[in-house]
Amino acid sequence: MQGDFLLTFFADALVQLRILSDERALRKVVRKFYTFAFAVAPGSADNEQTGAEMSLEEAREQLLAEIATFNMHLQKSALICQAEARQVMEYEKEKERICAYVVLHFMSISADTLGK
Repeated sequence: MQGDFLLTFFADALVQLRILSDERALRKVVRKFYTFAFAVAPGSADNEQTGAEMSLEEAREQLLAEIATFNMHLQKSALICQAEARQVMEYEKEKERICAYVVLHFMSISADTLGK
């Protein structure tokens, strides 16, 4: 039972590490979330070490601003993916058009040569 828990824990940690190492914007959101979480819990060890507690409202505003920035980043990525999908569809249509033209042209050449 404990082995399953450790396996799941390490698998989750590995996934989180991969996500955070590849995505700078997500790392910033996570960092702001932890700042907010420490502001909510004023007795945490982090606040005692720094000696300066951030106000809850200030931490909340920073977190919301970072989430909005990350959301904009996601929307931009979605638009890029949609544009690329449209390009793929246009490419496929053009490929089909060219193939149809080649087949018709080949058939007309074959018909001409057979008729002579």
